[in-house]
Amino acid sequence: MSDDEIAFFRAAAADPHDDVVRLAYSDWLEEQGTEWRVQQAHFVRMQVERAKLPVGSIEWQHSLASEAAYLSLYRRKWNGPHHRHLYK
Repeated sequence: MSDDEIAFFRAAAADPHDDVVRLAYSDWLEEQGTEWRVQQAHFVRMQVERAKLPVGSIEWQHSLASEAAYLSLYRRKWNGPHHRHLYK
């Protein structure tokens, strides 16, 4: 995990309701250019959008299902470096 990514995690932890930090992180992920990072950026944006929806609505349920599909594809790739960093 890079210093930039650690800084994004710290900023998000400091203010978990700040969508600007999460959207900036998704932009940064996309700029990394690898396919799985671009997908991770899309996932973060999906989470930001779902947070704006009424809980339990059809749109919210569809968004949650889409997130679950992304997680099933990328969980290991995404969580490995983060897990190692967060649980040092």
